[in-house]
Amino acid sequence: PRSHSRARPAPAPVVEQGTGLVPALGIGLGLALGTLLFAVWHADYYLLPIEARPAAEKHLLLRPGSGVGLFFGLGASALVLANLAYLARRASWRAMRWGSLRTWMTSHVATGILAVLFATLHGAMDPRDTVGGHALLALGLLFVTGAVGRYFYAYLPRAANGRELELEEVKAELVRLTDEWDVSQRAFVERVRGAIAAEVAARQWRSSFLGRVAALVGGQRALKKRFAQLAKEAQAEGIPAQKFKAILGLARVAHKTSMAAAHFEDVRAVLSSWRYLHRWLAALMVLLLVLHAVYALTYGAVFSRGG
Repeated sequence: PRSHSRARPAPAPVVEQGTGLVPALGIGLGLALGTLLFAVWHADYYLLPIEARPAAEKHLLLRPGSGVGLFFGLGASALVLANLAYLARRASWRAMRWGSLRTWMTSHVATGILAVLFATLHGAMDPRDTVGGHALLALGLLFVTGAVGRYFYAYLPRAANGRELELEEVKAELVRLTDEWDVSQRAFVERVRGAIAAEVAARQWRSSFLGRVAALVGGQRALKKRFAQLAKEAQAEGIPAQKFKAILGLARVAHKTSMAAAHFEDVRAVLSSWRYLHRWLAALMVLLLVLHAVYALTYGAVFSRGG
């Protein structure tokens, strides 16, 4: 009855409508294009053999130890510090509680991309077998693992401020989603919901990190195939494309939430294991960066050799 529906308070949505990945990738694309343009502009220097560079007109400007090259090195170091500030915000340090985790994650991704680009230009596009070269390698590996971790990060539902939801909150969100399905296509919606339930139940999660990752990735590939089949069924039944896209969008959210509810500890374990590996790699990169800075300040000649 209408009176009952009015009396019942509408459940408040707790899952954020975005994770900050699209803005971060947009920023990253712009930065990468800017770096590419800078490298093309100075290609006459960067394409020279390392032994021929000291005689080049642009050497004092672009070498790691002076001019713009040194600026890129200092900028990369500052960006690394800004990037690591996300850890302090995530740990809820008293001085770092401002801003949502979603905003901080966007900044974390953007500063990570820019740090890699600045460090590459600092090394004059030619990293060598030195402490600085190893620091750049560790930074590159950290960037790759960060991209993988960002993929894992998206699979645990979050509140509007980016905080990871607890199990009971995930279950409550799953209940809320049931009120959003389009009842005008009841039969098709039930098939979609059945497909989601079947995928969640069919996937066997193993206790190892790699086993859990395989279950997570494999589940997404299987779900994509199911959705492709459902798209064909929707077209055959004459369901409008706009309505099907709305149903499919809700189905993706429902699948992620159902998976998190059914395999909550497994999803958390994947994130926990990845964070452990990622943080130790970050510690190694910071150590190499500090050694590189100390070595460069102690032996000034390192600047003339390209770091």
